[in-house]
Amino acid sequence: MTTPAIRLLKQSVLESKIIAVVNKENKCLIEKNSNIYYIIVKTSRWQTIKEIRKISPEIVILFRTTFFNSFATFLSKPKYSIGLDEEFSKLFLKKVLPKDISRPYRAECVLLVEDVVEHFLGKKCVPYDLKTLDFFYKMDTETTNYVIKKLETMGLYGEKKYIVISPVASRKTKMLSLQQYLRLIDLLLQTFPSKYFIILVGSKNDKPFVEQLLNQTKQEIKEPTRVISLCGEFSLNQLAYLLTLAEIFISPDTGPAFIAQAVMSKHQKIVIYFTSTLPEKYGPYPENVKVVYKPIFCSPCYKNNCYNNSYKCISQVTAQDIVAQLGN
Repeated sequence: MTTPAIRLLKQSVLESKIIAVVNKENKCLIEKNSNIYYIIVKTSRWQTIKEIRKISPEIVILFRTTFFNSFATFLSKPKYSIGLDEEFSKLFLKKVLPKDISRPYRAECVLLVEDVVEHFLGKKCVPYDLKTLDFFYKMDTETTNYVIKKLETMGLYGEKKYIVISPVASRKTKMLSLQQYLRLIDLLLQTFPSKYFIILVGSKNDKPFVEQLLNQTKQEIKEPTRVISLCGEFSLNQLAYLLTLAEIFISPDTGPAFIAQAVMSKHQKIVIYFTSTLPEKYGPYPENVKVVYKPIFCSPCYKNNCYNNSYKCISQVTAQDIVAQLGN
């Protein structure tokens, strides 16, 4: 999500050496990004502070303004630092911009970069594109052969077409229920001819849910052999290559949805459904992306669990809503 802003910073200030500080699980998303000079992986808080102070940054831009990030920035003693006005950041940063919950996150990151480039460095930013996300995956023989071999083992390589579904999200309030996914899979199999196969993907941590979904599919769906699980089988790099082979990708608002935007062409279809988060916050989207969102009074809430246990924002999203987007 931050890659348009990182790209803008590098294009506007070619001589800049951009150092990113990220959590361990996010390193793989940017480690091949040519706009980034070096990556600091967060371990313990004090080790992270030590690593940042060691490089003595001249400028710090906080794309995520937390108390710790602001405090760590202050301790690194940069000439200029900027973030949003939240979590006491005014105490630690040289400049803060007003927080606006309606402002798209990509635009927010770019706004921070524009301030640094124009007001601190005295330059103008180059024209930028917010719709294009960067994911520099390694398209080498090892990656392609691994994915193709997996597909061949499952009898999927050749004339088959793929509908890839990444069903699991980090929060319960962001993903459909098991029964909703069963209805979606059933409708997809009815809608698309027999050469289309559904591939379920996700991390190793997602396997219990996906295996349960696959088992239910075998019991309740007429053509269960057209539904395959490759959950836990791919790295993000390998997933990216799989998505370049797919006709359709369906997902909640999760990391794989943004990888799909980065690697899938305009001829491939992406459907992202939103429940407890706001679509506008994470756009704009490429033309091949369709969004499903049926807001209710308490959405977006950005919570891990529903406060009244109704999960109405999820139950309102139907299989028909998602499949209808594939005909446009």
